[in-house]
Amino acid sequence: MADATCAGCGCACDDIVLGPDGPERTCALGDAWFALGERPPIARIEDRAVSLEEAAAAAAAILRRARAPLVYGLGRTSCEAQRQAVALAEALGAVIDPAGATGFAYQAVGSSTATFGEIRDRAELVVAWRADPVVTHPRLLERLRVESLVVVDATRTATAEQADAFIALDDDFEALWELRARVGGARLEGGTPALDELARRLLDVRRVAFIHGWLDELTALALASLVRDLNGDRHAVTLGLRGDGNARGAEDVLAWQTGFATPVSFARGHPREVPGAATLLERGDVDAALVVASDPPAAVAEHLRGLPTIVVDARVTATARAAQVAFVTAADGIEIPGTVHRMDGVPVPLRAPLAAERPSVEEVLAAIGGSP
Repeated sequence: MADATCAGCGCACDDIVLGPDGPERTCALGDAWFALGERPPIARIEDRAVSLEEAAAAAAAILRRARAPLVYGLGRTSCEAQRQAVALAEALGAVIDPAGATGFAYQAVGSSTATFGEIRDRAELVVAWRADPVVTHPRLLERLRVESLVVVDATRTATAEQADAFIALDDDFEALWELRARVGGARLEGGTPALDELARRLLDVRRVAFIHGWLDELTALALASLVRDLNGDRHAVTLGLRGDGNARGAEDVLAWQTGFATPVSFARGHPREVPGAATLLERGDVDAALVVASDPPAAVAEHLRGLPTIVVDARVTATARAAQVAFVTAADGIEIPGTVHRMDGVPVPLRAPLAAERPSVEEVLAAIGGSP
């Protein structure tokens, strides 16, 4: 038996035991993470198995011929590999997009954050805003020991079934702005009764945590502004849920390397903020792509099918099957040690309970960057 860290989601649970019958203490996401699935040859060009060196040279040639290359993903690999990806993007003059980056609100307003332990030990009220952790992060509520929970979403979710209260809303921005007014003491005519009650509960506690899923930029800005207002006389924090196990690490690595946690372009020789991959692909502003440890959403994957694409991943995704050059690497946290950042920002070590028989994501990216 060996201890392991599960990177099946942003919880990065580090109490997993790998026994003779498989992993123990895992949820369904963890079971999928430790089941690596098919293990084809390490490197492939089109439908032909090749050596690592030949595939790295082919990938390097595609990326160097491109005038507007994209490096995308990074969420399912270690921080060490992510640093290598940023270095490669800089050398290529590419755009790098850590899929699911938080965006403008963090840079405009900042954020008040907390660790799992702080939320567990201090939060008197947890508000899940557009988040369904019972489905997306099955062990999160257990780890946070949430006792008082309000869910705000468009439809009733599995998490709402476990909550004290459920508020159905369609317009997040308007609701958050109304909440700001109410907690600030404004008396509004014709407001939403459910928001009256939520505002009262927010003002009745000294410590509150907001758990949120993906939010558009205006909604994220409104939530950050509400939390900032609440912090005038109480303690309010946010926890953004991340799907991939090291999505938070990708944002952190990009931020400390470039100053931005959002998509960055190196095309002018220095980092500058740019729109995300979905927007760039839709506009036709990408002519080659390197997808690293990620299974792109449909909006991105559809556009990638028409472009020269390289995939570096421990798992075989649909994008990898369609790629011109594909590498199937050793798996971080299973065959390769390293570091991930839990979605609350806490670094967690990845152990390697199994021996590696393949190069790591970091080594493959280094080989691409070092190919003539």
